[in-house]
Amino acid sequence: MTEQWHKLEKWFSARYPKMVADLNSGCDSAEILDLEREIGIRLPEKFKEFYLIHNGQKAVDYIGIFYNLSLLSLSKIRTEMELWAGIIDEYGEEQMKINFDQYQSSLMPDKVKAMYANKKWVPFAVIWDSNYLGLDFDPEPDGSFGQVINFGREEEQKAVLAESFESFIDLYISELEAGNFFLKADGDQMLFIPKKYKRRITEGGSRLPGYVAKRFIEEPSIEDQIRLGINL
Repeated sequence: MTEQWHKLEKWFSARYPKMVADLNSGCDSAEILDLEREIGIRLPEKFKEFYLIHNGQKAVDYIGIFYNLSLLSLSKIRTEMELWAGIIDEYGEEQMKINFDQYQSSLMPDKVKAMYANKKWVPFAVIWDSNYLGLDFDPEPDGSFGQVINFGREEEQKAVLAESFESFIDLYISELEAGNFFLKADGDQMLFIPKKYKRRITEGGSRLPGYVAKRFIEEPSIEDQIRLGINL
């Protein structure tokens, strides 16, 4: 993933150098092995290569590298997973279905589960308190092991954003290089969103309420929303 990091660092150095300064140095292999043992999941090789170069962000200026989603460090991944595992354990499987899962939907029901939380979802980037980009290690039959999805407190509509971590990073870089971004100062913070979805994010009215969904998911047609049972 050296080439991908080189492209990201070059892109941000030209437009927002503070982002590069906000990146942590890389982790070591032992830290990755420790995380894999604790969560009981073998992480994709490309994901591990990515973290060997930069182990998340410091988030000093609260701007995230993925359209304002901050890259989590390995320790923060562990903390977030423990938080969600605690919620699942507290309620139990049946109560999770009754209290939470019934309000969830999947835009790709053959690939990703319509669940609120899952112990086999590994977050790697976060925005606005518990809304994530993550790796899915419990996909539906037509999904891919380790596919990139959205999930979290306000991500009621789940979708597969990419079939793998590497393909997600490549897709994201291509979006930035194609000019699909809006980056400017917004008070004391930087506003960093995809230009294509600027109106939906800043003016509201979207049927995709999640912060991650708004940035990375194509809004389904009215016909598809009716077919999937999404509230209009």
